[in-house]
Amino acid sequence: MNDPRRDSERDAAPEVRPVRPSRKPARRAGPVRVILYATLCLAVLLFVIGFVTYRDRLTADTFAGVLSQLRTAFGGELEETSDAFAYDDYMLTRFAVFQKGLALLSDSRLVLYGPSGRQTYAADCFLKEPGLAVSDRTVLAYDRGGTSLLWADAHATLSARTWPDVLFHASMNPRGDTVIVSRERGSSSVVTVLNARFDEVFKWYSSNLYVLDAVLSSSGKRLCVVSAGQEGGQFLGRVLLFDTGAAAPLLRVDLPDVLPLAVRALSPDLFCVVTGSELLFYSGDGAAAGTYAFGARSLLTFDAGDEFMAVCLGDTDRVGGRPELLTVSSNGPRASVFLDGTPDALSAEGRFVGLLSAGAARIYDADLTPIGQALPDEAAQYLLMRADGSALLLAQNGSRVYRP
Repeated sequence: MNDPRRDSERDAAPEVRPVRPSRKPARRAGPVRVILYATLCLAVLLFVIGFVTYRDRLTADTFAGVLSQLRTAFGGELEETSDAFAYDDYMLTRFAVFQKGLALLSDSRLVLYGPSGRQTYAADCFLKEPGLAVSDRTVLAYDRGGTSLLWADAHATLSARTWPDVLFHASMNPRGDTVIVSRERGSSSVVTVLNARFDEVFKWYSSNLYVLDAVLSSSGKRLCVVSAGQEGGQFLGRVLLFDTGAAAPLLRVDLPDVLPLAVRALSPDLFCVVTGSELLFYSGDGAAAGTYAFGARSLLTFDAGDEFMAVCLGDTDRVGGRPELLTVSSNGPRASVFLDGTPDALSAEGRFVGLLSAGAARIYDADLTPIGQALPDEAAQYLLMRADGSALLLAQNGSRVYRP
C-alpha cells in the first residue's frame, strides 16, 4: 500500500534557494589608463602654474622662481645645534657674524663670542650712535656723530683712537683694511683708507657732495665711493672708483636725480651700487659691468653674497602682490622665487641666502634652491647667515645656531 505521507511530501512545492550573483574580479588599470591619469594630473599642474604666471605677470626670467617655490617642501628641516649665545636685551643694537661667532655692540659695550657661544672679549665704550664693522680677523666699533674708534680681535683691544673729524660711516674688507667717512670743516666729506696696521694709505676730499657709502675691494687696491647732493642747481648722485695708490679716479659716473643707497663689494674686484630703482655693477678696472632695473617693483631689502646680490622686491603695481626674492649678478638675474609674505630679515653670506619671515627661517643657495627651514619662533627678530650655510637666529635674550 502506498503511504499517504510520502505522497504528500512528493506533491509539496520544491524548496527555492536564492542564487547569489557571482562577483567578477576587479579589473586592474592597464598601462594605458595609468598613462592617461598621469597626463591628466600633469595637465592640471601646468594649468595652475600657467594661471599663476598670467596672474602675476611673470617674465621668462622669473618663471623659474615658481618652480623653485614648488621645490621648497623638499628643503628639509634645519637642525638646531647646541651652540647658543646668551646676552642682555640691550646688547642687540648692532650685530654681525665674526669668525663663525658673534659680535654685539651697544652704546656702552662691545662683546665678542666664539663659535660655541663662549664670550672671548668685552670692552666698555661710550657711543652716541654705535656703528660696527668686521673683517676676518678684527672688529671695529665707532661712534657715528662722534670721534671714537676701537679695533679689537677675538681676545684683545688692538687700537683705540679719537678721530680728528666727526665720523659718519666705516667699513672693512676681509683682510682688515678700513675705510672711514667723516665730516671735516670746509669739506662735505673726507674718505680715509687705513691698512691692516692702521696706517693711512689714501685720503680724498669731496667738496660739494656728501659721501653716503664707501667700500674697499678684497685686495684693498680698489675703493668705490657713492655720494649725492646739489650741483649746478640739480640733485645728483655720483659713483667714483679709485685706485688707492693714485689720486685721480678710474671711474666717475653721474646719476641725475638718483639717490645711491649703498655700494657693496663682490668678488673678485666687482662693485654693485644700489639705488631705489636698479643695481649698477662696475668692474675693478673702471668699466660698467652690468645693470638690473626693478621696473615698477620697489626695493624692500638687500644684501651681498660673494658673487651676487640678494634683493627682495615688492610689486607696487598690484594690490596684494607677493614679494619676490632674487639673486642677481653682473650678467643679470640668477634665480628668483615668490614669497608668501614680506621678509623680516634677509642675510647673504658666501653662496647662501637666509630669510626670516613670521619667525620662520629658510635657507637657500645662490640659485635659490631650498636647503632647509626651521619651525617658526615668535621670539626670533633677526637672522645672520654664516659662510658654511648655517644661520644665527637672534632674539632679545639670546641667539641659536641652525644648520642644514
